[in-house]
Amino acid sequence: MYIYNMRLRNINYQTYGGTYAWVKAGFKVIRKLRKRKNINSIKIPLIIFEAEKDDMVDNCGIEKFAKKAKTAQLVRMKDSKHEIFNAGEAVRDSYYRQIFLFLNHVYTAQERMNEENEYETKTDETRKILGTV
Repeated sequence: MYIYNMRLRNINYQTYGGTYAWVKAGFKVIRKLRKRKNINSIKIPLIIFEAEKDDMVDNCGIEKFAKKAKTAQLVRMKDSKHEIFNAGEAVRDSYYRQIFLFLNHVYTAQERMNEENEYETKTDETRKILGTV
């Protein structure tokens, strides 16, 4: 109820269906990602969440990408629909816990200091590949 009420009060939290531009941009990225050379160029660690009961996204596509991406970790969220962050408390707690565990595992404070420049370079390379610069 807190999240729902927050969305009602603040226009910045209100969401609607995808716009034409959003869908077009999504298809553009998907076309680029389907190319093996682009998937192999992704160097940053990825965590990909899959909602078990998603009726808006094809989980088969998510699974194919996760298998091909060397740095990807696929997490299947049981009993979850499209917006995992709006799920029931148990699913939502698991979702956020896994995000923070992933971030803590991948980026310790010392690693952040030592790898910040390398991370930015790899992120910029990935953005160029995806055309999101």
